[in-house]
Amino acid sequence: MTLSRFNLALISAFSLAVLTGCGGGNTANTDNNNIPVPTTIDWSEGVFEPSTSFAQQCQALNEKHWLRSWSNETYLWYDEIIDRDPALTDSVADYFQLLKTKEITESGANKDNFHSSLPTAEWEAQSQSGVSFGYGFKLKIINATAPRQAVISYTEANTPASNANLSRGFEVLEVDGVDFVNASTQAEVDTLNAGLSPRESGKTTNFTFKDIETSEVREVTLTAQSITSQPVTNVKILANGSVGYFQFNSHNAIAEKPLYDAFNAFKNNNVTPRFG
Repeated sequence: MTLSRFNLALISAFSLAVLTGCGGGNTANTDNNNIPVPTTIDWSEGVFEPSTSFAQQCQALNEKHWLRSWSNETYLWYDEIIDRDPALTDSVADYFQLLKTKEITESGANKDNFHSSLPTAEWEAQSQSGVSFGYGFKLKIINATAPRQAVISYTEANTPASNANLSRGFEVLEVDGVDFVNASTQAEVDTLNAGLSPRESGKTTNFTFKDIETSEVREVTLTAQSITSQPVTNVKILANGSVGYFQFNSHNAIAEKPLYDAFNAFKNNNVTPRFG
């Protein structure tokens, strides 16, 4: 069984912050921009109405058709999406999950690793201010189905994770007593998702981690809080001043200033770009 929220948030290449907002229950044959709106929706494989035909409407079927058309218009691998009748999928979120390529790269990795969705408020908090709920660690999902594997790729400073001395290379073994690697029932997967993706501050979760370098096993209890990510960290000048290095964690609105400062630091220390 696959971790549903991991697939939604971590395993898949366009990122959907929110379905289009509702336009006040428009029932006319044109939308607010005088664009024709279909009064009935007929699905034909490979035939796509413009996404604007379904925008700003609150019906679930219309939202699914908007997703289908919008994906065909904007998705990088649009021609690798299996075209399915939106009416046959239970929910909008379930249909969104289907709108991605299933192809893999030559190395065996998923071609699409960024397909995701978030509630509007959460997306705005993350993209505009870098704020999210969590423990302060970022997980790399190596395998999302049993036997699962997920390893901490980095931690944010001054967060529950860093204060518990967790760092890059700690592998998840258990979440609230559930075997992360081998859990098979929906109830167990729900527990894993709830623990690893908290939706609000104050949630307390018990974790068991293993350091993949030393095999040390650590049991820690972490309390979720609002985490302000640092989009640029570990700015360093290496190799006697000839190499500039920084860790870029987040493409968001607050990344511009630290990126600017990092490159200015390189320039001031005579680190020069090389191409080719």
